[in-house]
Amino acid sequence: MLVCYGLFAQDARVMPAGTGRFNIMPSFSFATGERDAGGNFERFGSVQERLFNLGFGADLGVLDWLTVSAHWFPGWVARSDENTVTNNVSELFVGAKIQLLGEKAPFTSGEFRFAVNPGVYVPLITDQAFAFVTRFYFDWIFNRNFFVSLTNETMIFPGNQDFADAGPDFAHIRGNANYSLRFGLGSTFTAPITEGIDLTVGLPASYRYLPYPQHSLGVNPHVSFFFRNTALPLELKLQYYFPLWGRDTRARHDASLLFRIYFPPPPSEYEEENG
Repeated sequence: MLVCYGLFAQDARVMPAGTGRFNIMPSFSFATGERDAGGNFERFGSVQERLFNLGFGADLGVLDWLTVSAHWFPGWVARSDENTVTNNVSELFVGAKIQLLGEKAPFTSGEFRFAVNPGVYVPLITDQAFAFVTRFYFDWIFNRNFFVSLTNETMIFPGNQDFADAGPDFAHIRGNANYSLRFGLGSTFTAPITEGIDLTVGLPASYRYLPYPQHSLGVNPHVSFFFRNTALPLELKLQYYFPLWGRDTRARHDASLLFRIYFPPPPSEYEEENG
């Protein structure tokens, strides 16, 4: 995928019951070179495969340990280099995040969180890809300001699908793939910087494997501001994906700005736990 890993939650937190949020995310993706099967990097003479995307999503807390989501990311390709992608809209992800371990989860813990997020990618137009997805999240909470996360994403592509005409989510898959694996490790720090405004910084790293084979390793630093005293709480998150290493893959960069509008105002316990 171009940007999806950075878009979705990279930790085991969920929304409180009765609380929702609406997400808007413009992003810009581009490739600076490619790595061959031996991992050797060849830089392009100029930046290629430039994409400007506009995506949307919504999350709703059904129970204190269950959040349902519909995410259309990267969404609509508003502008791209010629022939960068065949279709200019991405598939729709629909899923449910279930927190099994946590302060209000079925298994109570104040030190650890564990959640599983099953879902599917639903094609919106002809020839797009269909996939079953399961994501796992484990957080080790050191204190109210800092925690470390381990994540896994497993995608299954049923049947013999052709990715040539898929949307921008799967545009980089050039061979036959029945599954995809992604593993992540990251840390998150949150602290108030003034009355009603919290600052969060994080540095997750991710590794992805496709079976033809393709390897990719990158980091996705992010910084966000959470405004609690506005009419509806608002979060602004800036993130950048930087490729570090790979085999048989393009060196894709991604810069995005995520706007999150919460409704109704989150209860105090959500602010304390999630910053």
